[in-house]
Amino acid sequence: MRGAALVLVLGVAMPPSAFAEPAAVRSSASACAGGRSTTDGSITVCPAAAPVGAVVRVFGRGCHTPGSRTVLAVFLGPRAWVGSAGGGVSIDIPVVQDRFSVAFRIPATYQAGGDTRRLVPVVPGSGYAFAVYPAAECLVDFTVVDAAPPLASTGSPVVLLGWIALGLTMIGVVVLWCERRSLRRSIPRSTAV
Repeated sequence: MRGAALVLVLGVAMPPSAFAEPAAVRSSASACAGGRSTTDGSITVCPAAAPVGAVVRVFGRGCHTPGSRTVLAVFLGPRAWVGSAGGGVSIDIPVVQDRFSVAFRIPATYQAGGDTRRLVPVVPGSGYAFAVYPAAECLVDFTVVDAAPPLASTGSPVVLLGWIALGLTMIGVVVLWCERRSLRRSIPRSTAV
């Protein structure tokens, strides 16, 4: 069910094993964005840019009240800020051994700050960020990019499945031909007198 795959709760907690930086991230410095950090912690987002609907990983250490079991983070847009009535999209992230990590789907809208508190569309551009309360001790900038273009007609999954079906059919024909030929050889020929 295609619709079911799109239902991802914002801020899904990851197990402690997810805190290790993946090899793909280590090999490409441009894949992630490290944010403003303090002596008490740091925050990173991977990748540093993604389209609406993409899942990014936000992780870090510290950036919270010592002894707390969660980090309160927020996804901010150009019309939101950290603070009272600041807007954005809140993310409650569990803390394990002073580290936190969460998979976050870039939303189509966020709540604008101020008195209106209305939903504002997330559009391609800079000015987005992930921040941690209290008072944005840790903050990392983020860029929303255009979604990737749809697959070309030759690269669509339907065409690919068609080619796979054709290949399997051809294999089946060859196997049947070989079996039939083998069967003919095993039948003794009668000799007429």
